[in-house]
Formats: sequence, structure tokens, C-alpha cells
Amino acid sequence: NDLFSLDIFFLINRTFFFSVPLGAGLAYLLVWLVVNVGFALNIRDSIMGLTLLAFGSSIEEIFSAVVMTRRGHPEMAIAGSIGSNVFDILMGLGIPWLFRN
Repeated sequence: NDLFSLDIFFLINRTFFFSVPLGAGLAYLLVWLVVNVGFALNIRDSIMGLTLLAFGSSIEEIFSAVVMTRRGHPEMAIAGSIGSNVFDILMGLGIPWLFRN
């Protein structure tokens, strides 16, 4: 029993220490690709970065909407899409205005 838990411990450590450089490498590759596409299309890096950020923050909403629709709850998918955008606008505008005043 102790041998099994020790094997699991080493497996978890190897998995974690392999996933960190893999995530860093994929992030570097993604940024490099976005910069090169922006250069080829003559779009500034800041605009390409904001576009990537907007896509990255919305992708989980797309997946959750698809899952909810396939489970037979399309109204939850619509409510989630509308509600998250309303929340983003209210917090994105409200918090800076709160600190400005």
C-alpha cells in the first residue's frame, strides 16, 4: 500500500513538472504566432494581444453553452452568454469609475 502511494506521488510530480514547461512552450508559440499573423496583416501587436485575450476569456463560455444546449437546456446557454457580458461590462466600467471618484 505504501509502495502504491509512493508511485502515485512520483507520477503526480512528473506530470506537474512536465506540464509547466509544456504550458510555457505552448504560450510562447501562441504569442509568436499571433505576432507574426499581426505583422503579416499589418495589425499592431496591442490590437492582436487584446483580440487574443478576448478570445481566451470567451472560449469557456462557448464550450459551456454547447454542453448546456446538448443536455437540453438552451435557455441556460443563452442566459449565460447574456449574463456574462452584462457582468463584464458592469465590472469593467464600474470598478475603474469607482476608483476614479
